[in-house]
Amino acid sequence: MTDQPKPESGWQKQFDAVQSLISGERFADLLVTSASKEFPPEVAAAMYPTLLQNTMAGAMLAACLQLPQAEAEAALASMARQIRAARFDKPPRDMERELKAIYRKAVKLIQGDLPADAELLQSVFAHYARGDYDAAGDANLLMREAQKLAAARQNARALELAARAGAAALRGRPLWPGWADEGTHEFRHWALALTGVLESHTASGLLPLADVAAERARADERIALLTPPRPVEPDAVPPADLPAEGPPSEAFVKEWLELAGRDEPLTDQEIEELGERYEQFADAAMRVLEMSDSLPDQMPVDMVLEMSAATIGVLRYTDPFAIELLIQIIRNENETSGDQIVQAAVWALQQLGAAALTPAFDFARYSSHDEALEDMLAVLGVVGRGSAEVFDYLATKFLERSWENGKIRYIESLGLLHDERAVPMLADALSDPAIDDANAWQLLDALQELGAELTVDKESRAVQIAGYGVIDDAAPDGWMSRAEEEAFYADTDGMDGDDDDLSDDEDDDLSDDEDDDDSELSDDEDEIEYDAQGIARCPHCGARMQYIGGKWSHPPMDFGPLSRKGMAPLMPPPAPKPVRVEKVGRNDPCPCGSGKKYKYCHGKPGAEEIN
Repeated sequence: MTDQPKPESGWQKQFDAVQSLISGERFADLLVTSASKEFPPEVAAAMYPTLLQNTMAGAMLAACLQLPQAEAEAALASMARQIRAARFDKPPRDMERELKAIYRKAVKLIQGDLPADAELLQSVFAHYARGDYDAAGDANLLMREAQKLAAARQNARALELAARAGAAALRGRPLWPGWADEGTHEFRHWALALTGVLESHTASGLLPLADVAAERARADERIALLTPPRPVEPDAVPPADLPAEGPPSEAFVKEWLELAGRDEPLTDQEIEELGERYEQFADAAMRVLEMSDSLPDQMPVDMVLEMSAATIGVLRYTDPFAIELLIQIIRNENETSGDQIVQAAVWALQQLGAAALTPAFDFARYSSHDEALEDMLAVLGVVGRGSAEVFDYLATKFLERSWENGKIRYIESLGLLHDERAVPMLADALSDPAIDDANAWQLLDALQELGAELTVDKESRAVQIAGYGVIDDAAPDGWMSRAEEEAFYADTDGMDGDDDDLSDDEDDDLSDDEDDDDSELSDDEDEIEYDAQGIARCPHCGARMQYIGGKWSHPPMDFGPLSRKGMAPLMPPPAPKPVRVEKVGRNDPCPCGSGKKYKYCHGKPGAEEIN
């Protein structure tokens, strides 16, 4: 079979559309048209690769449906070969210089990815045409194995498994979109291409497919859904940088701060009473989260992101894109997201209930981000309550892991599930002589969360669990029940005024430096409270405070136009504040010496500050 099949064949018409897109003329016309209609040409350029991938997939699917298997596979190979050899034309001479720069930059990226796109899609549709895939299996398990092989530089085998997963996904097997953020560059690109093709053709009504024999019987009907897509028309998509109607009012900002500082989500009645304010707050929070990587340096980024993440939870805003943005914050924990922001994102997801269950469960099952996994398991423990599948998964992971291999990370989520079936397995683990104090501490916390009646003998360290028995020498030193913790902190709070009892001699012993530092602070220290990172925050709404005009105040906030493309500064850079504690990672041991991780000890919301 030659590389130029008969032009009258339906699949060939689809491939003609691919060749037209690769020629460059269509791309240049799109950029010029976009600029003339005040549509950002950068946005049009970013959409073009997806358009090209979807058109390639359509042509290959048409070949599978119109041709016998051997001829279909030959046609797939022919198309892939021509795509790999294709080269975009140079930009037109009369194109504006700025558009030429966009054209060249985009073409360089597209041509760099075309060979991988062609190879992947050829393999996916070849597997589909041969029936070489598991229509009833978990395609994500294949993707996980492909990710491992790609990391080991076994790209040929990795591509084979990714293609089999893609063929199963054509038949309707779910494919986790998070694969596009996992693994090597090559693997992420395959996953992104697969996700884009699946989403586009599912939206058009083409997917999921039946087996190839059934689809060939209605080939004309199916191919009618593959009318070659036209490039994005600027008139059809709202410009991405249209500003909002104006900057939010001071009243809106103040109300937003109070909303984000709530400890509990809104009730149904409160949401109804918000009226149109509900969508306004949700939209403002979404725009901030969407722009998280490009917020201006002069903006208090951590505060704004924390406030926006919390807002999603307070509103119980279950938009899938909002959930995706919150998960992205947790995924980037060790890269761009600060501890307080991650904590806010975890809390927000926990408030979203069933809407967050599948995304959280998929992340727990498939992601290789170990640090983020611990936080997502905490989400899963709350949103997975009542799910037999979630309990079975967490219980299996807990039982099959050793303490050296991450067993501890499943303790908290089992406790949060509130499923009493977890009590015996956690109690058994507490009697394991191989555990250390940190393991025992978390086991006792989880048992307490499950409602188990615990009695701890402080001297012998014996733990009695109602309905289970006594476990000798199991309680770590310093562990307290919730009732004991509440009493302890109540006593500590009652000692806040004891500093006034210092003698004059003791007061005179303060160094001049300390006097100088104190003179810079307001006498109204009760107007603020410091978080674990030494940041001054409002005790009522949790907002980051500024020392302005001799007192602590909510900073002046100018949100400017909350646009999709940019945002004006919220406030001037915050003035330096005295740092009370050193930075502690959320998964590091707590500096207090309890043996617990910082996020489970003094890093918990409302925990006492470490001096």
